[in-house]
Formats: sequence, C-alpha cells, structure tokens
Amino acid sequence: MCPLSLLNCSSPSAEQRTPLYDLHLSHGGKMVPFAGFSMPVQYGAVSITASHLHTRSKVSVFDVSHMLQTVVTGKHREEWLESICVADVHELDPGKGTLSLFTNEQGGIQDDLIVTKTLEDSLFLVSNASRRKVDMDLMVAAQDRFKSLGKDIHLQFLSAEERGLIAVQGPLSSTILQRHTDLDLSSLYFMTSRPCTIAGIPCTLTRAGYTGEDGVEISVPGEQCTHIVEALLSDEDVKLAGLGARDSLSSIRLFDDRDRNQSNLAQDRFKSLGKDIHLQFLSPEERGLIAVQGPLSSTILQRHTDLDLSSLYFMTSRPCTIAGIPCTLTRAGYTGEDGVEISVPGEQCTHIVEALLSDEDVKLAGLGARDNIRIFILFFYGNDMDETTSPVEAGLVWTIEKCQSSHLCRAAPVLMIDIIPNLEEKCQSSHLRRAAPVLMIDIIPNLEGNTKGNMKGEIKEKSFEKSKTIVNVKAEQSINILNDEKGVNPISIIA
Repeated sequence: MCPLSLLNCSSPSAEQRTPLYDLHLSHGGKMVPFAGFSMPVQYGAVSITASHLHTRSKVSVFDVSHMLQTVVTGKHREEWLESICVADVHELDPGKGTLSLFTNEQGGIQDDLIVTKTLEDSLFLVSNASRRKVDMDLMVAAQDRFKSLGKDIHLQFLSAEERGLIAVQGPLSSTILQRHTDLDLSSLYFMTSRPCTIAGIPCTLTRAGYTGEDGVEISVPGEQCTHIVEALLSDEDVKLAGLGARDSLSSIRLFDDRDRNQSNLAQDRFKSLGKDIHLQFLSPEERGLIAVQGPLSSTILQRHTDLDLSSLYFMTSRPCTIAGIPCTLTRAGYTGEDGVEISVPGEQCTHIVEALLSDEDVKLAGLGARDNIRIFILFFYGNDMDETTSPVEAGLVWTIEKCQSSHLCRAAPVLMIDIIPNLEEKCQSSHLRRAAPVLMIDIIPNLEGNTKGNMKGEIKEKSFEKSKTIVNVKAEQSINILNDEKGVNPISIIA
C-alpha cells in the first residue's frame, strides 16, 4: 500500500508518534516525517540495502502503526462498506480478508485497503496513512447517509496510540513467530485473520504483507507494542527495518526455489487425488524470456514478426516467429507502457535481441530501470492515477469481485460509461488499446447474472476476437448484457 516514493506523505503540522517511537530511537532509528507521523527510514549504520537483504533471507519487523485502522460494527455494516468499496464483503467468510479499493461516487479510485470480516461480527479495515483524512471523510459521509435512512452502522477509528500495527516479514517469520504465539500458524493461510496471544499479549494476527515473503501483520494494544517487538528481537535472526527497506521490498519480488517447492506440493496433492497434472520447470538455459516494453514496442516488433500485433490484445498469447525464430508472444508487461514478453529457445535469445537492437530506438535496460518503472506502475495510487480514474481504466478489474445474481452486482456501476470519461478515445489510442479487453467479463471468471446499467454518451459498434457480441449504446439507454451464441462470457461494455 502507499509507497514512500509516490505520494507527498508529509504533514505540515507536528508529526504524531507511534507507540514504538522510543524503541526506534533506542535502536538508532533515523526519523523522518511521513504521512503526518515521525517514522524510521533506517536504523543506525545499517543500510537500506542490508535491511532489504535481511528481510529476504531472515525476518524483519516493520512499524506500520501509522496506517489507519478502522472497526465497523452494526447490522448494515456490509451493505455500508459495499457502497464505497468494490469488495464482495457479503461473500467473505468470517476470518477472511481481501485487498480492495475505496471508490468515490464517480467510480474513481480513492485508496486501496485491506478488508477483513472478523469472527466478532465486525469489519476491520486497514488503509493508507497518507490518505487518512480523505478515507475518513468518505467513510463518515457514507455512515451519515446510512444513518439518515435509519440503518445501523458505527465507525471506530483507532488512533496509533490505542492500537499499534506491526508487520513481521521474511522467510523465517512463521518459524520464529510460532515460538511466541498460541496460534498454530500452519493453519493460518494468506489473508486469514485470527485472535491470539503473542508473548502473552492478546492480539489480532493476519497472514499478509507487501514484501513477497511470508509474513503477518499484528494489531495490538498500543501500550503493548514495545513488549511484543522486544520479544521478537530477542531472536538474532530478527531485525528492525524502516521505510527505506519497506519501499524497496514492495517494488519487486524475485522468485526462487521456494515457489518451485510450493508448485511441487500442489502437484503432489492433486496426484494423490488421482488427478492428471504434470509440471515442467524450464531452466533459463533451455527457455529464455525477453520483455520488450515501451510505446513504440508494437511498431518496431511488427517489422520482425509474422503475427499481426494489432489483433493481439492484453494478456493474449500466440505462437509466432520473430526474426525467423519460433517463439511464444504474450502482450503483457509491468511498466505501464505497451509491450510483450517473448518465450524463446535459450540458444536463440541473443539472435532475437540483436535483431531488435538493430533499430536505433531500441535499448537494453537492466534491473535498476525495471525496479524504478515497476514502483510507479504497480501501486494503486501512482503518479498517473487520481480520483477520476476508475478501477477499469487503471487495469484493476480483478479487484471488482465476483457476485451472484441473487446479490447486488457491484461490478455494474464501475463499468458505467458515465464514470469512465473519454473511454472510447482512450481505447482507440494505439498505446492504450490493450485497455479495451479489460472491459470484457471474461477477465472476471464466473461473474454471474445479467448486468444492467444506464449508459450516458454513445459507443460505436465494436467487436473483439474472442467475444463476438456487439453492443450499441445510445444516450440514457438501459440495456441488458447478453451472452453470444457460443456461450462465452458476456461483454460488459465494448468501447
């Protein structure tokens, strides 16, 4: 959630302190203003790089008490949250959470948040510190609106002093934390939350995090934060980490043998049930992967391939030849620009890259640029996104969760043309045309029921390669979205 590099998170007023402020100072924390709080960016002579690497190999403890923690109670709490958030809260199991988005009345993204349906008939929300006032205003306005209708809803905003939040992240986090808690962590799955005790202190523990490593977040009474952190720090493999490492860890995840081990475990589980599954892990020597990214990528790549790239939409993959070499080409990437990824026999990688480099507009780029570009595209509230940007425009349709025909279909309002200004123009733009397939329901598997909506403006006839349904929408016309004759998933809006 909210990275250090993307938002002006400082406050003009005096910074608040988290319950761990004195502990930070005692460990040499270099304090900086961040989102209205005084927070450690690093500790003593330990560099951000060293802290980053320690988290990747062992365990780090992060103070994230500055984030806004909100408890929601009342009979109509789920309906209330679904009025301002794209999560399917109604369908969440007790003790489960989901990553979601706050949206305003125009459908624009206001912030990202974690929503948890607790075991105690309440909702627990964690949202970004830098958006604290904006989020609180949104929630209070929605609460007032519901109360004016006679509905039961109550908000409790937890201050950092009364409720701290600690993130424990790293491959050894479960092993070390298990020594201090009465909860069996082997049964605590990702985005699952349970009450427990840690170092004898009652807490709420959630398996979650932002580093790509295993980890948890611990919501704990403010006056007990230091006790828990000191208990964890008694293990030599546990170190404190600040905002610097938090940013660098959030921006990139380099996969390793742990991911392969998880895949093997899943395969073994399926085979034990008599199911047919076979994994083949391709080594870099036998199969290379090349990413070509940038607004001119399609124009230049088209000169070297037999595949018509104008018909290759985002997240679509096709076999083809590039520079005479058989490859698999996928329209995808992580930079926010148009681009592709090319899977190619290892011994032919150099040949393809040299063919591309023959164009003066093509340059090689390394991990440094890859990290920097990913920071600005992967977070939900980036420099290219504001409150007029809908989840659909931002390519975040996956946050709009499945819904049943018997329950309110929250996908519909987000997809209304009147909250996606200039959508047709944007989708016709050569470097943004990959946004168009995002509007197709086949990006949201199993979305059930017909979707209705009042569309403003006019959309011209268009069709797509996979789904052939054509929808004509005139001003203020209410329509039903229909399946095509082949029974593929329906199209919500074609633009």
